[in-house]
Amino acid sequence: MQFNKTKLDSDDNKGFIYILANRYIPNLVKIGKTTGDLENRANQISNSERVPGEFRVNYKESVFNCHIVEREVHRKIREILISDGYGEILPFPMREI
Repeated sequence: MQFNKTKLDSDDNKGFIYILANRYIPNLVKIGKTTGDLENRANQISNSERVPGEFRVNYKESVFNCHIVEREVHRKIREILISDGYGEILPFPMREI
């Protein structure tokens, strides 16, 4: 069986799944995705009015479809997610992730 290439399979969906940490917010990490530059994404989140200090990239994984991978990661960790209006923050020290 052969499938047609869909929008979800396009090169536009290649990107990164990342884990960001911020020394001013201990024991919380942000898990997200980007199809753009990862450092720019971390800076964008860091420059939010609601966030003290800078987020640093602690982990990154290049994936073929970051939208699907992020959705699956969030589905698996749904019970512990805290939605902050800017994305998802997890109550975990980085060493446990």
